[in-house]
Amino acid sequence: MKRAERAYKFTTRKRQEYLKLLSEGSRRVAAAEAVGVKRQTVSNHIAADPEFAAAVDEAEMAANQIVEYGLFQSAQAGNVSACVFWLTNRDPDRWQDRRNLGINGSLNLSHGITDDKIDAELQRLLENRGKRIPETAHEGNGQNGNGKA
Repeated sequence: MKRAERAYKFTTRKRQEYLKLLSEGSRRVAAAEAVGVKRQTVSNHIAADPEFAAAVDEAEMAANQIVEYGLFQSAQAGNVSACVFWLTNRDPDRWQDRRNLGINGSLNLSHGITDDKIDAELQRLLENRGKRIPETAHEGNGQNGNGKA
């Protein structure tokens, strides 16, 4: 009997409320919790019922369209960020962030400078000011300053 009760837990009324919440911008998990069912229950209904799955997609699209319209209004009102976002997403072939460049290759910053050389120079500079640098963690551990023995 419990199995039959579970099958009807996501009633038509609950499904309609779930879809309404999605169309108002709720996320799937939050909408499921609001109508008193688990996320997996909703997922099972989506998988088993193509019409319900399409209704879920439509409800989510309705919420997206509300935000899209608000973004468009902001762009028309002169919000530069909204303009850039709108154009780069609506027409990416013509409007793209030119700063988004791919760089290939490698960069070697060592130039033969070891930790020991850096420590010695820092020590020299500090001694000129009358101070001594504390011993570094790599001193006395058998390493030459670059992590190699």
